[in-house]
Amino acid sequence: MKKKVLVSTFLCFLLMSSFVMQASAYYVKFDCTYAGISCKGVEFKGYGTAMALSDYVYAQYGQKLAVNNSSTGDFNLVTQLVDSSGKAVGPLVAYTDTVYVTVPKAGNYRVKVTCKDTSLQERCTGRGSVSQ
Repeated sequence: MKKKVLVSTFLCFLLMSSFVMQASAYYVKFDCTYAGISCKGVEFKGYGTAMALSDYVYAQYGQKLAVNNSSTGDFNLVTQLVDSSGKAVGPLVAYTDTVYVTVPKAGNYRVKVTCKDTSLQERCTGRGSVSQ
């Protein structure tokens, strides 16, 4: 009886794990600082629900940060500004677009670049960045 329960549990786990969406990403962080304007970003290639985070830039209370998404593929690469606790601070930025986000408090901010694809092919490609 124990053997049947163990085998059943194992088979159930194996079956359930085959339906879980896989995610993978290759990314490289980059520094795009120019003429004293702090800028950090992530070059991204992935699939599924993979994500990557840039390094931080510091912003004062009420400062506007430029959040940029530059998709080079056709599939659902989005960028979003997050604070040091990981909380979203602004809208999702898709396609090739720049959105200016006013920060609610002084602190460190970075971008989270996420693939929102359901394929197992690496169709999410591009870069996301944040600058002062």
